[in-house]
Amino acid sequence: MDGHVNRWWLDPVHGRGFPADMREVYGVELPEQPGDLATIAAPLDWLGLNYYFPATVADDPTGPAPRVRSVRRLGVPRTGMDWEIDATGIETLLLRLTHEYGPRKLYVTENGSAFPDVVRPDGTVDDPERQDYLVRHLAACASAARKGAPLAGYFAWSLLDNFEWAYGYDKRFGLVHVDYRTQVRTIKGTGHRYADIVRTHRGRARRAA
Repeated sequence: MDGHVNRWWLDPVHGRGFPADMREVYGVELPEQPGDLATIAAPLDWLGLNYYFPATVADDPTGPAPRVRSVRRLGVPRTGMDWEIDATGIETLLLRLTHEYGPRKLYVTENGSAFPDVVRPDGTVDDPERQDYLVRHLAACASAARKGAPLAGYFAWSLLDNFEWAYGYDKRFGLVHVDYRTQVRTIKGTGHRYADIVRTHRGRARRAA
C-alpha cells in the first residue's frame, strides 16, 4: 500500500525510478517510454502533500493490486466523511519525507475535515469538532518543523464550503460557511480560530526576525 500510494509517485520524482515492488505488481502494464524518468525527475523547488487521515490496511495476497484490504480501527474518532482523525500521521509523514527525500521545502497543500454545520438563529456557525481537528493538525505540523522538517507553508482545506467530487454539496470542509441558496458567506468558528492562530504566530515570527 505504501508503494502504491506514496513511493509510486515520490521515488520517480526524486530520481529513484519506479519502486521495485510496484514493478513486480504491475509488470508490463507500466506505461514507461524512453526519457520519461529523466523528465519526471526534474529538480523540485518544493514538495507538496495532502493529508486528511491515515489508512490502516492488512495484507490481502489474493486481492487486486495493491493487494491489501482496509481495516477499521475501533475507538478512533471520525469526521463526517467517516475518515479517521489522527494528527500524529501528518507529523510522521512530514518527518518521513524529510529524512527519505530531503526536499528543499515542504508545503501542506491540503488538510481539513468535513462535519455537519449548524447555523444558529443569530447566523453564526460554531464547529468545535473542526476546530479541534485544525488545532491538533497544526500542532503536529509545528512539532515536525521543530524536529527538522523544512515546512514552509500550510493550506487548510478549504476556505469555502464547495462542491466535492464524490459528494456534491453534501459535505462541508470550509472555514467559511456558504448558504448555497442565498450565497451568503459566514466565517465559522474554525475560520476565526485559524485567523487568531495565524495572527499570533505571525507576530512571534516578526519579533524573532
